[in-house]
Amino acid sequence: MDELYTCYMDPLQEVKELKGTNGAISMVGTLSSIAGGAVVGLGYYVGILLSFSYNHRPPCQWFVIVAGAIAGLVGSFVDSLLGATFQYSGYCRKRKCVVSVPGADVDHISGSAILSNEAVNLVASFITAITVPPILALVWPS
Repeated sequence: MDELYTCYMDPLQEVKELKGTNGAISMVGTLSSIAGGAVVGLGYYVGILLSFSYNHRPPCQWFVIVAGAIAGLVGSFVDSLLGATFQYSGYCRKRKCVVSVPGADVDHISGSAILSNEAVNLVASFITAITVPPILALVWPS
């Protein structure tokens, strides 16, 4: 069987799950999502700084780095929740790996075969894009 690793499908309980299982949340993956979001925010911030001339000071926009990190975290959790619920994960005994399609030699791990990986990514992106900005607007520094 594939190597097991620590994941947090239930936020209150640490469990071991196969690498590649849809919806599994690892500490490394979560921290990477936060870092990735912060890098996107930093890129936006640098773009703002570069778009203003030397004589004109840009408006304070440092919070976009924090906002990017928050959006990365929220997006990662939404993607994992959707993946664990609506995307099939099974263990193929023949190939000895996690697969996303049910079959004769496949043991069900989690999820239903409702959405593909691409559909999960699209829906998670949409949900993140419509929920994070209104929340951040409440706490954006003036």
